[in-house]
Amino acid sequence: MANEATPRVNAPYLESFTNQTVRIVGKVTALHGETATLDAAGEVQIILNRESHLTVSNAAEIIGKVQPDLSVKVLQAMDFGSNFGEDNSSLPLFTPIAVSLPFNLPPPYGSLQTFGAPTDSPAARSP
Repeated sequence: MANEATPRVNAPYLESFTNQTVRIVGKVTALHGETATLDAAGEVQIILNRESHLTVSNAAEIIGKVQPDLSVKVLQAMDFGSNFGEDNSSLPLFTPIAVSLPFNLPPPYGSLQTFGAPTDSPAARSP
């Protein structure tokens, strides 16, 4: 599975990926023993494995194989928690980092020492 391409899909596209491994992100709406229901632009039946630890109302990403009945058999499941996708404006989107290159770059690149916009630059300010 490590080298296998896993396209990210949602419920309407499952039919195009029968018997293939996919990634699907959605909200867990129900748990029923060894199955779960995921809302991913439509309902998807998820066949859980013993390592699957999902919680109702949490967001989750499933890597699994699409079955002929369009259910998804879990190979790996990750629970993202209940605040996935919420505005976390107190958290930085990125942290500028300084780097030292073992060689010199010609101008204008030679003067750059950080990646990302510093907080006092015009690019970081709201319009």
